[in-house]
Amino acid sequence: MLVALAALLVASAAQVPVVRVVAVERGEAVVRDAVFQREGEGRTLALVVLDGDRCFAEGRLVARQRTCAPLDPAALASIRWILAVPRALDYDNRALCGPEASPTCHARIAYDAREVPGADGSGRLDTQAFPDLSALGTHRVGATVAFRGAVLESSPLLAPGPVEEDTAEALLQIVVRRDDTYVGYLTEQLGTPYVDAPARLRGGRHQTDARIGADAAALAVYGRRRMGEHLRYVPPEGLLAYTRPVGDAPIEPGDVLRFGFQTAVLSVDRPPLGRLDPSDLVIHTYHGVAEEVPLGTLPYRDASVDVLRFVRPLVAR
Repeated sequence: MLVALAALLVASAAQVPVVRVVAVERGEAVVRDAVFQREGEGRTLALVVLDGDRCFAEGRLVARQRTCAPLDPAALASIRWILAVPRALDYDNRALCGPEASPTCHARIAYDAREVPGADGSGRLDTQAFPDLSALGTHRVGATVAFRGAVLESSPLLAPGPVEEDTAEALLQIVVRRDDTYVGYLTEQLGTPYVDAPARLRGGRHQTDARIGADAAALAVYGRRRMGEHLRYVPPEGLLAYTRPVGDAPIEPGDVLRFGFQTAVLSVDRPPLGRLDPSDLVIHTYHGVAEEVPLGTLPYRDASVDVLRFVRPLVAR
């Protein structure tokens, strides 16, 4: 990761200044695509301006064994931290692309950018201090700064208001999970848009692995992949290859609830324990975004349900 920042420093020597949002680890700037944390934890982010072979930041920050110079007060005061939030729409890759489309064809996600409340004028952020960065789910964060007469953006065309998918996807992800269980990893997807038949994008990234979008079956598989299991993304009926019926055994968090055409995952078993109840919580995506809600509020709650439990698969990704 430090090599990536070193490359940026070299590249910027012959270019105009650029700004990057980096993670701060042991006083060093580390370039990452995503920063992962559990609920209740915090990570430190920093804005770094790269200008030729020099770097500028707030406070002491080391990049490639080089200590950055302090940002001047005017530059610090101009800093704005910005979140790109996906619009809660239904994105349908099947309808847009069809069976003969390019493998990377997909419905482009619409984002709205807004400033992080209370973060103006700071060159560093503790993610735990900001609800918009510490809530369960995935948050895309960037920053802008006025430096030597120009406004620099950590991703092109980044400004409050509608932003393009490419602008949002170039931002740093802050990924917050409840814990290290299967259900915990599923919470990283909360707020992610519903995408029918999520696709692979340029470079081989899968929309669900990149927390860009998921449908119900992909959401269920995501958590197992995050645990290191080698599952392929499958349509809803494909989940039967990875699970077995619970039968008369007590239910438990992580069980997959298959309502025929739709699936959800039991996240919290509330009393009475061991059996499904309208007050139990589930994680699902159906329309809009992935969410955790009471079972009794699901729009398909009256459909017949099969309770399935994952078994360790032997299928390659």
